[in-house]
Amino acid sequence: MINKEIISDTDSVYNYMDNEKVLGFLEIRLVDGVIDIMNLFVNEEDRKKGVATALMNKMMDEEDYSRIMLEVNENNNEAIRLYTRLGFQEINLRERYYGEDTAIIMEKLKCLQKHIMRTAFAKLLTIVGKMPVARVVRMNISGIWQSINYTAQHATSLLLALARLLLVPLPVQAPAKKAVRLLLRNQLLLAKNKN
Repeated sequence: MINKEIISDTDSVYNYMDNEKVLGFLEIRLVDGVIDIMNLFVNEEDRKKGVATALMNKMMDEEDYSRIMLEVNENNNEAIRLYTRLGFQEINLRERYYGEDTAIIMEKLKCLQKHIMRTAFAKLLTIVGKMPVARVVRMNISGIWQSINYTAQHATSLLLALARLLLVPLPVQAPAKKAVRLLLRNQLLLAKNKN
């Protein structure tokens, strides 16, 4: 089980627990949408069991961020593999950051899919808000939006449902990003035609 402990306005710790025992922890600092990984630790006897991956995934699912930054020792190949698998990319080096060892600075940008979907949804709610049945539709859409997981499949399904509500044609197999573009473009055209 992973639990989150809030230390301050900016700092939090995610603890991976097995009954009363802490198998590992992830300490983060979140300021202005940027998460800094301060420390990721897993007990030596609990390594290679997915503890670090679970901690990172839980944090990425729960936090509202635009990017995540971290430093890792150039000789810590296991950690570098983990971060690379999770979508982090090397962006810079800090010579002799760890004594004689160089630190690799890595970064992960938030999935644009989620950002695009939230932006598109906010714009769609504005459009729907001008419709005669706005209150009912808005309540239904909000409920759907809050209950789904933000995966591409769900996002596309939601957009198609919104398109049907707004009577906007969309290709059934459109990827979510394309569906957003088409839906917003169609809504802007409809808005212009009404004026």
